Amino acid sequence: MSDVEVYFNDDMQLMGYGESDSSGAWLKFQVEPDDLEHFRGLKGTVFNVTLVKMLDDGTPAPAPTKKRFHMAEWFGQMERDNGFRKFLLDQGYSINSPDGLLSWAELIRVILGVDSRAELDKDDEARARGREIMNRYQEWSDGNNR
Repeated sequence: MSDVEVYFNDDMQLMGYGESDSSGAWLKFQVEPDDLEHFRGLKGTVFNVTLVKMLDDGTPAPAPTKKRFHMAEWFGQMERDNGFRKFLLDQGYSINSPDGLLSWAELIRVILGVDSRAELDKDDEARARGREIMNRYQEWSDGNNR
């Protein structure tokens, strides 16, 4: 990666925020008066901004732990959801198989190509297949609730 100019690097305090239909969302920061010179005449200039929250002692706040979405749990709930069942049937899936009737849980595992829903939280390829079904369900659901 090539070197880039760091245009401004100092502490700022968030003073306000808002949004409007005409101007979009905005943030207002307070800087030291001498720092204002960095920005005079640059209204409309696009900057890439990285913000780090600072603690009262002046040290950076630790990154929050991101809770991972448990796709296995979501599909476990959806196998009992009548709307999701209707979606699967509308997509051409069937609980009928050559060996008899599948349970909804079995059908979902067949569709996702997994032996256990737990694979959805461990295997990236299974997770991608799960995300695809979730997206298709969302589109279907949006179209059927108008």
